[in-house]
Amino acid sequence: MYVIIIGAGRIGYNLAKMLIDAGNEVTIIEKDPIRVREVGSLDAHVLQGSGTNPTTLESINIATADAIVGVTGEDAINLTACLVAKRVVSRQKRDRPFITIARVSDVDMMEPFTELGIDRVISPEEAAAVYITRLIRSPGVVDVTAVGGQGEMLDLYIDESSPVIGKTLAEVSAMGDMSCSTVVAVIEEGELIIPHGDTTLKAGMRVLLFCKIEESKRARRQFLGKN
Repeated sequence: MYVIIIGAGRIGYNLAKMLIDAGNEVTIIEKDPIRVREVGSLDAHVLQGSGTNPTTLESINIATADAIVGVTGEDAINLTACLVAKRVVSRQKRDRPFITIARVSDVDMMEPFTELGIDRVISPEEAAAVYITRLIRSPGVVDVTAVGGQGEMLDLYIDESSPVIGKTLAEVSAMGDMSCSTVVAVIEEGELIIPHGDTTLKAGMRVLLFCKIEESKRARRQFLGKN
């Protein structure tokens, strides 16, 4: 894939690095000359300029790009860059889709951006808030990841007070209905263990448990003995 990133801040840099590591071609457009030099170590084409300038976009062969991602700290620039890019690309004959992705700091602008034609709108601030909320309502849970809007992956730390200590996973399953959840992995002293029914749980272990969202509270209570 060929991806154009507008903005070489923390998000833009990390995104570019991940895409490059995955074997993708990346061009970064950044207006700050100091930041352009700082990200010069990346295996990417880094250009000082404005991502909202049609001439600049055409100069980096945007007609061949698969996506443009606006991740500057200014919502208006991210929106404009995506809309200008979409207009430039629409003049070309293409046999594959072109995706526009814009970061917004103001979550109230997510819907308006979508209505204006941006394909994907992301808000790191909202994502962080949702993540923190999940952690707050999940005491004893090391991490919580939403999966497909219907499931959660819980990273549970088994401490000395857990009711499952000394029990096998088969015995834990017999303690309560686990038809809507499954233990994906167990981690002991940094070593990943593929679980079986006879896997015995011990204090200090971490259990990766996938379950339906509505079952997460019961699953936490079953493994941790708390809501």
